[in-house]
Amino acid sequence: MENRIETLREYINTIISEIKDQDILRDAYIHLYGVSNICALIALKRNQNVELATMAGMLHDFYTYKMLDSENHGQKGAILAKETLDFLKITTSDETELICNAISVHSDKKSKHSDFTEILVDADTLQPYLYNINFPPINEFRFKRTRKLLEEFGIRHNFIVKIIECKVHQFGSLQKYDYADIFPLYKGKWIYCKHKDRSTWENPGGHIENSEKPLDTAKRELYEETGSINFDIEPLCDYWISGELNGKSITGNGQVYFANVHSISKLPEESEMEKIDFFDLPPKKLTYPEYSNIIFPLALEKIKNNKNVL
Repeated sequence: MENRIETLREYINTIISEIKDQDILRDAYIHLYGVSNICALIALKRNQNVELATMAGMLHDFYTYKMLDSENHGQKGAILAKETLDFLKITTSDETELICNAISVHSDKKSKHSDFTEILVDADTLQPYLYNINFPPINEFRFKRTRKLLEEFGIRHNFIVKIIECKVHQFGSLQKYDYADIFPLYKGKWIYCKHKDRSTWENPGGHIENSEKPLDTAKRELYEETGSINFDIEPLCDYWISGELNGKSITGNGQVYFANVHSISKLPEESEMEKIDFFDLPPKKLTYPEYSNIIFPLALEKIKNNKNVL
């Protein structure tokens, strides 16, 4: 019986061995077969077709390394994958379609895909992180996928963020934003969240997704991280931060909002938070004390100037 995986591997090796640049050649072997191996592992865990998942992993960036072109490589890669499988005659038309559909969208880390496609998307997310864990994913969607994957395999890994500097700016003055944060007050108490991966407390907030405005992000994060369902929200300030994520330098702009919360439900099932609690002042054990020490006084001043929120 033909070993389809080895047939495909031998063909791919023949093509990529012609790459002259040794750095690109090394990257091709590491990435294609690294993703392929992770595809096999995830498929085993999720009771999916391991053989086809392995083949999808080998083919997913074959176009990029063969043509030395990464532009629109998902769609172009799917075309090359079909041509390759048709030439080798090792898959049925349904199997070819399954593999090519996954390859065509594997760069979309934000969306939820079919069960088979999710294997490739997740493997392509995890491989660069496993290659060097000192450089964790900065992109929000890769970050969330990586953390969720590690949890799926029973691995609790804490990504270490250190804020080095935080500067406050007038609300709306920075224009381009990466984050939206909220300082919420409920019945005269400040709401703080405890993340499932940390032992410290933080105010709700998070990355702005592609199509969102900062205010939309703030409302979404307030619900997802505290369960707040009825609230008034108003602008507080902009901020710029510089820091380190597992030793890698990062910078970003954010908007901060104040929220007067009227009612709270239980935390959503998909929440990254373990629990919330209520405080007169910020708790002593904060995840980002450098940030809080600068921004919280502005929130405190907001309620002092508006007695209606107490």
